Amino acid sequence: MVSKEDLKEKLKNKINFFSKRRNDLFMLFALVCIYNMNGTIDELVENSKLKDNYIEKISSHITYIDDNGTIKQYERETFDAFNQKNNVAKILTDYLILSAFDLTNGYKVTYFPSEEVFYKNSNDLTAFYDNFIEINTNIATENQKANLTRVKNDFKQILTYLQTAVETNSLPHTMDKKTSDINIKIWKTTKNEFEIMYTIPVFVSSNNKYNEREEGLVDVTISAKGYFLVENKKVNNPQGMYFTDLEITYPKINHIKKRG
Repeated sequence: MVSKEDLKEKLKNKINFFSKRRNDLFMLFALVCIYNMNGTIDELVENSKLKDNYIEKISSHITYIDDNGTIKQYERETFDAFNQKNNVAKILTDYLILSAFDLTNGYKVTYFPSEEVFYKNSNDLTAFYDNFIEINTNIATENQKANLTRVKNDFKQILTYLQTAVETNSLPHTMDKKTSDINIKIWKTTKNEFEIMYTIPVFVSSNNKYNEREEGLVDVTISAKGYFLVENKKVNNPQGMYFTDLEITYPKINHIKKRG
């Protein structure tokens, strides 16, 4: 049987043992913490590298819809403007071939005191200008600024014509665009610049001033020039497509006189 004195002596020896090695235990604990910390830092560094690589990858690509309607993503260096003719025609058709019904929001607004009011009333016209004409002049080249001045003048002429056509009841009331029958007659590209001229059949319908129904299939002709600058792409313009020249021949109501 162990005496109390022997037990005290053993406890004292144990305490002395751990007391002499507390620095060793502290160092061991510190080493474990440093090891774990290094592991965490390595993981953070690796994750950061992966994130940087991903950002670099997506920033070097461009996503768009090709001529067949397929969503594609290509490296910026392999982007070919020549393959974009249907995309260019689609943008021009969707935003600029507009009927009186479109421009008056279903005839809810029929009076426009100014061209600015007329412009702001059309979501299509404002969206086209904001996304495919307007550029940041603070970083634009002198050539881009000159192009912007020219296309602004073309766009203003389109606005003036459309407003006058609506007010004089010479623009068809409705237009059904036959996009599947677009006929591209001119398509030229030089590096990132393009030129296009195409016709699209449109079924127009109107009531003339004698309240007679007029309808038929007519061709609308659109000519345009522009360029691609993917570095200046926008949310609604992922290709960086910008126009420098615009010309459109709109259909008119004939105003046939009513026979006696």
